[in-house]
Amino acid sequence: MEALPIYLDKIFHPVFAVILSVTFVLAFGEVTPQAICARYDLAVGANFVWLEGKLKALVSIHGPEAGKGGELTHDETTIISGALDLTEKTTQEAMTPIESTFSLDVNSKLDCLSL
Repeated sequence: MEALPIYLDKIFHPVFAVILSVTFVLAFGEVTPQAICARYDLAVGANFVWLEGKLKALVSIHGPEAGKGGELTHDETTIISGALDLTEKTTQEAMTPIESTFSLDVNSKLDCLSL
């Protein structure tokens, strides 16, 4: 989208080219996609499920483990891969069992002994 003002500059006056490019980017890059996704969010998401595997492959290529000089750190690839793997995780796998939790009284002081 950064090239749009350059192309429009050859056709229109520079000020008009900038105004036109900002309007196009705002309308077609921000407002329209948000309006479509807000109303038809599940349908739009379902149509892009096939993209998940390709994104995982792309992230793994750019990680340091691939040895191809990617710019993503190990932590970044782990975070992105974990977010993409959430579609396969069930609620039971994500939750902590109630037996493994504890609670404090609302009036208790939070200090090292409490933890």
